[in-house]
Amino acid sequence: MTLPHSIITVDVFWLPLGHKDGIWDVCACRWEPRLLASAGADSRVIVWDLSAGLPILLYSGHKGSVNSVRFHPTLPFILTASGDRTAHISRTLDSSGLPTALNAASAVSDSPGARHHSHVLSNSIPSEAAAHSSAGGAPRRPSVSGTTAIRPVIEVRGHSSAVTTAEWLVRDQLVTCSSSGLARLVAVANGEPQDVFSWQAHENAICNVTAHPTQALFITSSKDGFFKLWDARSVRVATAFDAHSGPLATAIFSPNNGDVVVSSGENNLCVWETRMAKAPLVSVSSSHSGNRVAFSPSGLQFAVPRDDGGTRVYSIKGEVAFDLDTRHVDVIRSLSPSHGVQQAAASLPEPLSTTVDRPLRLMCASAWTADERFIFSGGWACTVFGWKHML
Repeated sequence: MTLPHSIITVDVFWLPLGHKDGIWDVCACRWEPRLLASAGADSRVIVWDLSAGLPILLYSGHKGSVNSVRFHPTLPFILTASGDRTAHISRTLDSSGLPTALNAASAVSDSPGARHHSHVLSNSIPSEAAAHSSAGGAPRRPSVSGTTAIRPVIEVRGHSSAVTTAEWLVRDQLVTCSSSGLARLVAVANGEPQDVFSWQAHENAICNVTAHPTQALFITSSKDGFFKLWDARSVRVATAFDAHSGPLATAIFSPNNGDVVVSSGENNLCVWETRMAKAPLVSVSSSHSGNRVAFSPSGLQFAVPRDDGGTRVYSIKGEVAFDLDTRHVDVIRSLSPSHGVQQAAASLPEPLSTTVDRPLRLMCASAWTADERFIFSGGWACTVFGWKHML
């Protein structure tokens, strides 16, 4: 069942072009709903102030593509995974008034092997007109040459191949995963990374890892067609799901009951109940492959960024709620209505017309804000798109 589009109002906008290459991941912040982070193939992580629609922090400590970014659930830190074979913990702006240092888990040191910079853009944020437009109406990248501040960083090493994804776990732990299928459980309680356990989790590259919202569990999804449920306490696989024959872009927990949504290269989506590994509860076929899926905070819907450049929203029952498209946009508006900045649709990349153009449209990841009013997706167009909708 598809909800009638006549009762859905969608307002689309895009953030300034802060990335120089494709965007691999986007993440919304739980403890400060104004913050959104994007990670790109240009080795950058940008933290955005959604109330202004502008970048406020640039992290450029990685030497390779940044493949994933995750905000800490409660504290002002981000975890990034990179093709340079490392994962980093870096401090973000403390916009919510939380403590500026972790007690035990965040007493991080700026060691010689981890001298990375976080650039605060407070002194060089362009005017709203300059940020969203330039001569001829085309958007331009905001300046990132603001005041430089040295931020404490933990650098997690130990992988011999690209770190594809990383996730925060409970008890001051995190898990990092690589393109070789290796996973590493790391503790950061003393301000230095301590390798708890390393193991070969999959036979092929791990595409994504996500943590259970309340329990010491996490799920890995891989190009080998498996997604596996792991117990973080014993580091043992609780369940291995092998009902897919193609690569799995993501497997993510519902924030409600622990059900899992899986997106595969077979152009289908499945909803699994983790206690039943024989068959999915729901299976949905799609015309295009989905990538890193994002649940709404309520757990009632999930957004699927797709290879065709669109983002489709489903109910937990697998029903299509609505499509969020960037190919037929009449007006691009800034996030804050007070800006009053408008852009003609001509400033957007042209709709797909050939196979060669398709990669420029691919959407890699999505994120929801805490109030569920906004959905964001980023991909190979080097741009973070956002949609505001009300049913």
